[in-house]
Amino acid sequence: MIKPGTNLSSDKLIEKALLQKRPFVSHPYLSQTGRLLLLISYPIFNGEGQYKGTANGTIYMEDSSSLNELLKSHAIQDNSSSFVVDNSGKIIFHTDPSNINVNVSEYPIMDIIMSEESGSTKFVGNLGIEYFTGYAYMPSTDWVVVSQTPASIMDQPLQDLFKKMIFHTLPLIIIILVISFFITNRLSNSITKLAEYSRNSIKDGKVHEVRQKITLNSYVKEVIQLYHDIQEHILFLTEQNQKDGLTGIGNRRMFDSQIKDWVDSKTTFALIILDIDFFKKVNDTYGHLVGDDVIKYLAHFLQEQCGKEDRSFRYGGEEFILLLKDITLDQAYERAENIRKYIAETNSPTGKPINISLGITVLNENDTHPKPIIERADTALYYSKQHGRNQATLYENI
Repeated sequence: MIKPGTNLSSDKLIEKALLQKRPFVSHPYLSQTGRLLLLISYPIFNGEGQYKGTANGTIYMEDSSSLNELLKSHAIQDNSSSFVVDNSGKIIFHTDPSNINVNVSEYPIMDIIMSEESGSTKFVGNLGIEYFTGYAYMPSTDWVVVSQTPASIMDQPLQDLFKKMIFHTLPLIIIILVISFFITNRLSNSITKLAEYSRNSIKDGKVHEVRQKITLNSYVKEVIQLYHDIQEHILFLTEQNQKDGLTGIGNRRMFDSQIKDWVDSKTTFALIILDIDFFKKVNDTYGHLVGDDVIKYLAHFLQEQCGKEDRSFRYGGEEFILLLKDITLDQAYERAENIRKYIAETNSPTGKPINISLGITVLNENDTHPKPIIERADTALYYSKQHGRNQATLYENI
């Protein structure tokens, strides 16, 4: 084998090409004139397949040639270069002619480039410059074609491209963020309202709160549906928690909440407490189902006697309470008497009238808690019971 750089004539290489009878590219060699050459040989066969010789040519690596022009086209920008390395590690072509015939086999990067594979890598050169390098192995010649570009040259266009992308996309990003903020804010406000509505609905068991409506400015179907579901569920719980199951009017819990509100706000009101006389006898005579009908009958009538701001409650068993707003003691007594007389003169579900006893009082200036008010009304009711029943008694007259 002839070593690259050997000073010889082309004749010996042509002899080798004639013997091999196949396409042949020599290693670079120095001619007798001291110029770096390549010999390219291609076999010739006639129509019958008989070998007739070779067609040969030489390429001066340092002079202008078609190969030289082809490889030079790989130069991209300043400080970028393309070169060809043979299998011994010598540069046989370089875009800078002064580098031709330089041995680079000891460079660390050559271990990768001479791996007889094609690929790319990034490395720092001898001068501390970082390069992007691509390389391609050519099996037919055992050469490696290398193209390298400083990373700084590649980074600048990328930075410019990035700036252009930011410049062109920033308005769209801002619009998207504004729209996203608007949608998120609307959704967040709706969910916050739902949470507040749910929290207030069970706070102190107040009727005006559980019945309160809220307005949701939401286009999200699921949020609207959730609101309706929560509202229906809370109304259902209100029915269970604050209304008497038998009569449908307010229960003891609802009464406690309402009277506390009125006492705290110093609202003028009268309290009438009443129960059915000898109700045990009704149950014993007509049965508990008729007894329940009697209780429902009385509750329905009491509710009809309430004004817009008055309230009626089943206090327990056959006992009921009326809260009458903005009324004097005398007016409360007159209302109580009208109720008593109507019940005493009208047939109940038993087929006969029933009798009720009533106790009446009003909010005093020094009342700060519902308890003394209830106790006064209860004392008046007890007085009615003790003095013959079927009558109404004012606590203030005892």
